[in-house]
Amino acid sequence: MSAFVTFWQFVRPAILKMMGATNFEPPKVPAKLIVDLTNQSDRAHYVRGKLEGENFAPIGRQESHALFGLSQANALLRVPPGESIRAGALIDVQVLD
Repeated sequence: MSAFVTFWQFVRPAILKMMGATNFEPPKVPAKLIVDLTNQSDRAHYVRGKLEGENFAPIGRQESHALFGLSQANALLRVPPGESIRAGALIDVQVLD
């Protein structure tokens, strides 16, 4: 999972920029989180999940080795270090296109 997130956040935009793209950042859309999330780590976590309509929910296990959730996901949510996000909060998610 960490290799995918690193590629998505850094390598993909760099390749697109080198190809001449002017809009190379992953698209973000507003959504409503439907579960509570907490990141007790000292680094950001990227939660893979499903964006359905205006709602975002995590999919599958979120451990780095667990790839099933990524295979079903269509969006990523960045949870900053040491932060909690309550269910019902408005968030911005990155759309996996």
